[in-house]
Amino acid sequence: MNEQLRDYGQGYELSDQGEIRPLPPPGMAQLFEAQVPTDDENKKRVEAAIHKFRGRDSSIDDRRHAVRDLADVLEFLRPKVKSILTKKDERDLFELANRFGIRHNNERQLIQYDPAIWLSWMFYYYLASIHALTRLLEKREQDEGLL
Repeated sequence: MNEQLRDYGQGYELSDQGEIRPLPPPGMAQLFEAQVPTDDENKKRVEAAIHKFRGRDSSIDDRRHAVRDLADVLEFLRPKVKSILTKKDERDLFELANRFGIRHNNERQLIQYDPAIWLSWMFYYYLASIHALTRLLEKREQDEGLL
C-alpha cells in the first residue's frame, strides 16, 4: 500500500496506526524513527508534537502548536543544556520560538513569514535539536560516570 501512496501527490504513507500522513522531506524520516533519550513525559510531548505536525489534516495552527510543544521540551532541558552550549548558542536556540510568534503573542513578534515553509523548518530544527542535545547530555552523563 505504501508504494502506491508514495507516488500520490507529494507522497504519503500509511502509519502503523492506520493513518495516512504526508511523507517527511528527504533525510528527515530518521528523526521520526529515532528514540528520544529523555524522560517519559517529554518523550510523550515529542511524540504528540510529531503526531500533531504530521497529521494528514494538520492546520497551520496545529503545526504552530507542534513547534511550541517542541520548544517547551527544549525549555525543560534548558538548565542541563547550559552546561554543553555556549550562552549565545542557547539564546539563539530559543530566539526562534520567542520572536517568531510561536510562544508569545505581542506586537514585537515577527509574523510576516510564510508559515507553511517556516513552521516546517522550525519543527525539524527543534526536533533535530532535541535529538542532538539529549544525546549530548546522555554522553556527558556516561563520560562522568566513567571518571
